Order: sequence, then C-alpha cells, then structure tokens
Amino acid sequence: MSFIIALIAGIVVALFAGFNNDMVSINFIFAKQELSLAIIILISATIGAFAMYIMNLIKMFKLKKKIKLLAAKLTELGVDVSLIIGKTPKQVRAEKKAEQKARKQAEKEAKKLAKQQAKEQAKQKPAVVSEPVAAATAVEPAAPKTVEKPIEEPQPVEAPAAEPVEPAVATEPVQAEPAEVESKKDDLFDGEV
Repeated sequence: MSFIIALIAGIVVALFAGFNNDMVSINFIFAKQELSLAIIILISATIGAFAMYIMNLIKMFKLKKKIKLLAAKLTELGVDVSLIIGKTPKQVRAEKKAEQKARKQAEKEAKKLAKQQAKEQAKQKPAVVSEPVAAATAVEPAAPKTVEKPIEEPQPVEAPAAEPVEPAVATEPVQAEPAEVESKKDDLFDGEV
C-alpha cells in the first residue's frame, strides 16, 4: 500500500516539475548556478524521500529493540512470544521439531552411555569363585498361576415374601374395672413414683 502511495506522489511531483521547466538561478554558498526548475523540484523531492526513509529506518530499529526487550520480559513471565517477534507459524513449528529431535537424540545418547557404564561396572566387579551348591543350582518350581477375575458388583438379594398376618379381632369388647386398673398400676410400680 505504501508503495502505491509513493508511486502516486512521484507521478504528481514529476508532472508538477514538467509544467515548471523555466530556468532559475540557484545560489549555493560558494557558487551560483542556473538550472531548470523541474530538475530542482525532482532533486528536492528525491532528497526529501531519502531523508524520510532514513528517519523511518532509525525509528524501525528503535522499535525492534524495544520489542526484543519486551519479549524478553514476557519470556521471563512464561509467555510464548514466538509469534510476537516476527516468526511465522511455519518457522515456529520447524524450530519445535528441531528441538524435539535434538531432545530425542540427547535421550538416546544418555541411554547408550548408561548402558556402556553398566557394562563397564559389570566387568570391573571381581568374579567370586565358589563351589556349586546343590540348593543354589536347583530350579525352584514355578509358582502356581493365578487368574484374576474381575470383581462383580454384589446384586441385591430379595427377601422371600412373607405370608400376610391377619390382625387379631376381639369378638366382644372387654372393659376393665377402674379398681382393677389401679391395683395393677400399684403392682407394677411398687410404690416408686
């Protein structure tokens, strides 16, 4: 987009310079020169564009430096800043693959080194010579194999249905005498109230 704007500005300046092609006297500090006004306009526009380009480069470098400082602070906080500092997702994936490959290679080398060290330690152990003992050389019988069965959930057990009990029905109403009730109360409590 900026290229299109610069191209349009260049065309406008060139047209303006083309319409103003009169000869003018330019006074430099140490000399005087007569030049076409169109050439002076084009030279001035070119010098201005170059000055703007240099200013933008300086500003861009300052901003990049600031971005790197801020990215370093974010990295200290544990934030992945790979996309912020201008890397494409493809570059990030390639770097991660390279890191994983290097990590796997390092793990393989560490395992290989551990095996070599174990072999060297086995070679360095003094061999103990002893007479064979029958008990030590006898083969012990293998333990019986156990088959593990999955534990089943206990099923609820239903109680057998009980036969219905009929309530006792009195055929004649029985009424107790109040005196009998009082005497029974006294027998029950034996004077403890």
